[in-house]
Amino acid sequence: MKSVLTNSSFEIIYQRKSGAGIVVIVQLINAHIFSLINKLIPSKYCFLVTNIFTFPINLLGYTFNFLLPQNDNLYLDNIVLSKKIKSI
Repeated sequence: MKSVLTNSSFEIIYQRKSGAGIVVIVQLINAHIFSLINKLIPSKYCFLVTNIFTFPINLLGYTFNFLLPQNDNLYLDNIVLSKKIKSI
């Protein structure tokens, strides 16, 4: 990411990885559960049913995230603040 931006005449001011560790796995599980429930119950109750199934998973995931050591090798997104370098 850094080399692509610097080769395109951008200066990186701030860069951070977000959603690291077990949170990534929990979000992927939640996305899968949502897609399955959305296929089975395509109605206004889909949101309620999804929340019922994903709440315990989220609770366990954030508990494990608090207890386990932090690891930035597995992450979900990059947050980059950059500015264009003026070319002469």
